Amino acid sequence: MEPGGIIIVALFVVLLVVGIASGRKKAKKDQDGDNTTP
Repeated sequence: MEPGGIIIVALFVVLLVVGIASGRKKAKKDQDGDNTTP
């Protein structure tokens, strides 16, 4: 694997983790009945 590929994979993993974390936060907010998004 070339260095560029490793960087792309690392970026993808970071985005995935951030997406999951924000998704969990939003789900928790929805459960609390404090959701402002439709």
